[in-house]
Amino acid sequence: MFTLAFDPGQFDTSWAFCFSTLRERGDTLTFCPLEVGFVPVLEDPPRPNFSKHKIWLETLFNKYPQALGQTTLVAERFVGRGLTGKMAEYISLGLGFWAGVWSLQNLGQTRFIMAAQWKVPLKKLNEKYLTKTTKFENWWEDYFSYFQENPKTVHIQDACGMAFWFNRFEIKNACGLDGFII
Repeated sequence: MFTLAFDPGQFDTSWAFCFSTLRERGDTLTFCPLEVGFVPVLEDPPRPNFSKHKIWLETLFNKYPQALGQTTLVAERFVGRGLTGKMAEYISLGLGFWAGVWSLQNLGQTRFIMAAQWKVPLKKLNEKYLTKTTKFENWWEDYFSYFQENPKTVHIQDACGMAFWFNRFEIKNACGLDGFII
């Protein structure tokens, strides 16, 4: 079982992904990110060129052929919150593209989620399990910070948080994180 989580954005440095699986560690399951980074985005939505996307996807599945047809695409459903202009269009077109690719190529299931849907349960884990001295608002940003060169960019951490949430709360795998008791 594999998960490809997207935290969508308009730019090449803001459409983040986390490709993950679950691994057995003794008698427990551990959430394991295999690849993280940024997905190519559309440069000209009126005349879309998806060749970079195709290469990116082929490269991923060539590296992990066992994931073909076994990967759930999880993406944060974009809510513009009053924004207009090309950002909303870029993200909406990108999400539609990926949902279509997943369906047409039988790569697995697709699940669009709202930010509050995954962030609220993860923040509640913070309240439930962390002490007052180690409490922070978005623990997954700190936990997955080693994936970021620029700590101000949280898109990769959010993609990892989404993938973890999906495995832990949506499909109800009692998975944990290495070195982190939850």
